[in-house]
Amino acid sequence: MNRHAFLRQLPLTLVSCAALVSVGACGGGEQTTATDSDSETETSTTDDPTAGPTTSTPTTTTSVTTTEGESESTSVGETETDPTEATTDDPSDTEATTGPDTDTDPGTETDTDGPLQGVMVGASQLTLLPEVMGSTAYADVLRDNPPLALEPGDPGTDPGVFVEDWDVGQLAIGNGRLTSHWVHDEIRVGAVAFADPEAPESPTLVLVSADVYMLLAQDIQQIRDKVAMLLDDDEAFAKLEIIVGATHNHMGPDTAGLENINHNYFEYLTDQAAAAVVEAVNPDNMVLSHLRLARSNFQYGLADQTAPFIVDPTLHTLQAVAAEDPSQVVATVVQWQNHPEAVLGFGKDVWATDEQADFLWAIEECHSEDEEHCHIEGQYISAGFPGYMTRAIQEQTDGAPALYFNGGVGAMQSPLRAIVWETEGDGGQPAGDGMQLPDNPIEIPKNFHKTAIIGVELAKRALSDLADADVVETAPIAVTHQPFYTRLAQLEFRIGLSVLNDEPLALGHLPRELYTCPAMGPKNDETCVFDNYDSPFDPDFDAPVRVGDHLKTEVVYIQLGPIDMLTIPGEAVTELVHGLPSDFVDDPDEVYYGGGLLGLENSSNHLDSATYTTPGYARQTMVGDHRWMLGLTQDSGGYLLAPADYRVECLAGLDNCAALFGLGIVDYQSFDADNYSLSGERCKQITDDPSLLMGPPYDAVPGAAEAVAQSCFLGTAFGSADDHYEETRSLSWDVSQDWLDAVVAVTGFDGELDPINPDFVGVNLFNP
Repeated sequence: MNRHAFLRQLPLTLVSCAALVSVGACGGGEQTTATDSDSETETSTTDDPTAGPTTSTPTTTTSVTTTEGESESTSVGETETDPTEATTDDPSDTEATTGPDTDTDPGTETDTDGPLQGVMVGASQLTLLPEVMGSTAYADVLRDNPPLALEPGDPGTDPGVFVEDWDVGQLAIGNGRLTSHWVHDEIRVGAVAFADPEAPESPTLVLVSADVYMLLAQDIQQIRDKVAMLLDDDEAFAKLEIIVGATHNHMGPDTAGLENINHNYFEYLTDQAAAAVVEAVNPDNMVLSHLRLARSNFQYGLADQTAPFIVDPTLHTLQAVAAEDPSQVVATVVQWQNHPEAVLGFGKDVWATDEQADFLWAIEECHSEDEEHCHIEGQYISAGFPGYMTRAIQEQTDGAPALYFNGGVGAMQSPLRAIVWETEGDGGQPAGDGMQLPDNPIEIPKNFHKTAIIGVELAKRALSDLADADVVETAPIAVTHQPFYTRLAQLEFRIGLSVLNDEPLALGHLPRELYTCPAMGPKNDETCVFDNYDSPFDPDFDAPVRVGDHLKTEVVYIQLGPIDMLTIPGEAVTELVHGLPSDFVDDPDEVYYGGGLLGLENSSNHLDSATYTTPGYARQTMVGDHRWMLGLTQDSGGYLLAPADYRVECLAGLDNCAALFGLGIVDYQSFDADNYSLSGERCKQITDDPSLLMGPPYDAVPGAAEAVAQSCFLGTAFGSADDHYEETRSLSWDVSQDWLDAVVAVTGFDGELDPINPDFVGVNLFNP
């Protein structure tokens, strides 16, 4: 049963707090430990049962496993930088397109009497298109004549190649339909490997990016397992630090469980990803290289959709070129933050041909608005703008693999509300940095042309930045892991991750370990207990529910010479990644909430700028000259939101919720007074300590305790507060703080996190 199907069948019943305790809604249980095979920082606990996890400052290490299976640390790739010297001055905020100071001009070599210095770099790229009759040759027409929908004025309505049947059977599209029949452009997986020849004991860093919606941690582990089998060399595999991210492409085969995962396709996906890694790390394919590093701001095709409207336009680009011949590009990696969803929902007025429609009607897979024509909406495969970007870069670099990594895209940085204008042809105007609308732009509507132009303009900007970049000849490598546990408060996740017949009910390809952890106090390997995939059937929901109410994920801190990278196990909002802008409180231009009635509505449905707070932002903990955020990398746990703005819908009925709001028991009333919600802080308090429901203010109002308990347990599964959809796809109200705590631990930052980024002047070309 697919995820949406079983949720539609769940009965919504008023459940008492006592009943909720039985399924873990009002607190945790007794715990022991589980171990993690990946490298970890040292974690110690205190005797204070109310204290959170205390983590020792990690050294720049990776872990190796001894014959006894215990983890020990060995120093690798050490740098001269002291992590405790991090400041809030974030070089990522500037317009500069330079890397660290060197005496090397771009594209030239330094005169030297000794051997060339450099970084060993290898790269590979393979298709992720599903096969037809054992091949993807059906897509050769797209490869031979790329790209589609690029010429100025193109209507962008050609869906590409029609495919009747996939070898793996029916394929759902993430954020689309349960069936798919068109390929508009190719989706791929790429890997770029970096090794330091001056420090053979240091790890080989492998960055992997796949043109898919998301990849969960347990499924990423399958890629590593397959790499180990293909290498068949334990010593070589032990040196690999494989970092896997998804571009968050909304137009590819479902890899999350939004609609229905095809497990045969997923095996193919992980096979291809593992093969790309093995090819990239093959010593015969690695080239002594120098690294060109660039940084700028770019906002073309990018706007925030949820107040406060705060956009992180930071664009980072890395290009490896052969040390002996700088004209030879080995690989390019681009990191930006934008949802690849420019054509999400497009195509209901684009029809299949008569022949295609006849076939679709015959197999009962015709989607029609008029009971006559079959439309393409939600049934096509495309890589979105990252695919166009990588292809455009590769056309300029003799086919050298190019990869895209997303950043903090949460809540939501997207092209859907961005004005994208023609940049070529009659009336076309340059994109520039995308932060100013030109006069009389020729606006491109939602279609394939829009996503194509965003990708090509991003490629142009990246290549332009690289043309002026400095060159880094050596880059010590260090990788540090920081695992952490976080509450799984979203009921849909606990149902979707339930395990039946050794498969997850809906979410992910392979079963995921969940845990019971103490409600308060340290949550670590010593206190959290694996639930052994226990998924008892719950008659209240007519569905299985996992016993475990916490999951284990991680942050990885990567240092590649002057580049610092931090992984995000989901979609983090800009204010947690890049900070609140320096002028946010004053909001002189009303850019953060909008003006007039829109501004009033947004400041009512969210906290206004005077009261909006965050726990701080991640980039200030980093020390590198270039600070990359790798979103949806190593895991995908939905949205990471500012805890203060987290809201859960009140489910006690409109009149009851209004009355409880008047008594201060329900926290928020929507702008139109048609929706009421509780704060994440309140839900956290009563979930961590259910005994609070027995005291004031709940004990003074009959039914108040039950209403609050029910809403906190079910509110994000059966509804959403106005303009707070993201909470329905977030692990919990805890995850953002837990992630930031792990960021501080893994980077060794010992200052106080500041919510305001003093060098960040907010930018958002908001187009409602």
